[in-house]
Formats: sequence, structure tokens, C-alpha cells
Amino acid sequence: MKINKYMKNTIAGLGTLVLVSGCASYGKVIKSEEISIIPDKKYEKIVVLRLPLGEPNDPNAGFVYVLPEGKISTDYPREECLKNLDSLLKHEQSSRTYHMGKFIIRDSEGKVHGYYEMLPDYTAVIWERKEDILLQVIIPYNPMDHNGIDRSGMMD
Repeated sequence: MKINKYMKNTIAGLGTLVLVSGCASYGKVIKSEEISIIPDKKYEKIVVLRLPLGEPNDPNAGFVYVLPEGKISTDYPREECLKNLDSLLKHEQSSRTYHMGKFIIRDSEGKVHGYYEMLPDYTAVIWERKEDILLQVIIPYNPMDHNGIDRSGMMD
């Protein structure tokens, strides 16, 4: 019995150590700052975040606007890079009117690298690692998507 308790504590301690050391290697977490509008500027690229199980007329999950010299990447599984928003289809243009949260992406020194907007049920963590910024997009789990279609069986 004492050996089992000792083993459980040792395994739990090692697991915690691995988690802490693994997350520390990604760099520093930067707080998201909400803004009211995305500025109309010249962007190096615009990353469209497509819904993971999206139908053709579904809105996009969000957009990432990268300024020239902004070093932003995402870990999102369905992204597409554009030079400007004019190449979006008409229904995609209108999906930008959904109530998306809008945020600025700054590094720890205050330099602006870009902006992002996402549907309200999505969240993001901004990681800074030297000059690079990683926008980690957290996809919500919801088997009943925004259209009311049960897609839980599609993941099997």
C-alpha cells in the first residue's frame, strides 16, 4: 500500500515537472488586448481561419492580419493565407460582420505585429518566443454547431 502511494506521488510529481518545463520552452504568454475595429492598413498577409467542420456557407472562425515585418504564425488546422480581403467570396465577406472579438497582437516590448478577430466561442493564447509570435487558437468543443446540426458522429 505504501509503495503504491509512493509511486503515485512520484508519477504525479514527474508529470507536473514535465508540464511546467514543456510550457516554459514556448516562451512568454502575452495578454490579449481587445480593440473596437481592425485598422484599414496594408497587411503582409491575412490568414483566414476556416471552421474545422465548416460547410461551404458557414462563417469563418476568424482572421489574422499580419503587418509587414510582423512574425506571426498560428497552430490552427484549417488556415488559408490571402494578400487582401477582396479575394474572399461574397458570403465570406459578409461573415466578417458576425460579432467577432477584435484584438491587437503586441510583443512584450509593445511593438504591434498585427491583429486578429475570432468568433466569440473561440479563444487564443499569444506566445512570444524571441522575435516570433505564435497565436494558439483554442477550438471550442460543441457537437451541436452554430447551425444546430449534430456533428458529433463526424469525429469518429
